[in-house]
Amino acid sequence: MKTPLFAILIAMLFAGCSQPEETQPKVTLGNFSHSECGGFKSESLFANDSQELLVVVHEQQQVYSISHSNVKFNCCLPKGLGVELTLQNDTIYINEKEIEMGLCDCLCPYDLYFELADLKEGTYVLCLMRGSVVRGKVRLGFAKGMMEKIDVSAMN
Repeated sequence: MKTPLFAILIAMLFAGCSQPEETQPKVTLGNFSHSECGGFKSESLFANDSQELLVVVHEQQQVYSISHSNVKFNCCLPKGLGVELTLQNDTIYINEKEIEMGLCDCLCPYDLYFELADLKEGTYVLCLMRGSVVRGKVRLGFAKGMMEKIDVSAMN
């Protein structure tokens, strides 16, 4: 009698400790582009010669554009720049990187542009990364009509 009862208790313990899997929406990154060294020569209202800015704008239902201006990368980029997106719980990780490391001994400002699609409205932490280094985090409310201008140097 003790053995079946013990087995039932153990089974209940394991069943009670398992956490339900949290389903994440499939957010996609698209329309990525980047300028040549020196930037897009932006006509943006937010352009500044040296300030590094992140601008997030609601474009249409569940689509947000992100412009990152004056971000510094190596002057020589044999294969250009890329961006990776990861959504984990309420955090959107944006990892900007050189596809192949540049070997020149200089830095250059670039402008990056991409879109997040299929992102449900809500409050998320946007975590800007370069490789494994967190450059900054900011909590943003993604919703219809959103337009946020963020000074990257002021991000936590």
